[in-house]
Amino acid sequence: MKKIKINKKIKIIIFAAVLSIILVYIVFNESGVLSYYSIKSDIQDIRTQIDSSKTRIDNLNAEIDSLKTNNFKIEKVAREKYHLKKPGEKVFKIKVK
Repeated sequence: MKKIKINKKIKIIIFAAVLSIILVYIVFNESGVLSYYSIKSDIQDIRTQIDSSKTRIDNLNAEIDSLKTNNFKIEKVAREKYHLKKPGEKVFKIKVK
């Protein structure tokens, strides 16, 4: 009777040890659960960056189209960004203190 109980206890301990080793391996190996969630988070961050980049590209394409067709927009960019002026115009610069 004692041999049977001891054998059952040993089997349970061995089973628990093997199960623990398997669970630790599944969770902590390089392609385990922790790596999966880390990679999943990285993928979400990259998708967010892609969406942001697509929005920026769309805005830049709209500005390019505007610059190709709208003379007022071209003049505005030339004056503000490149500090150009028409011949005979006077430019006043205001310094803010």
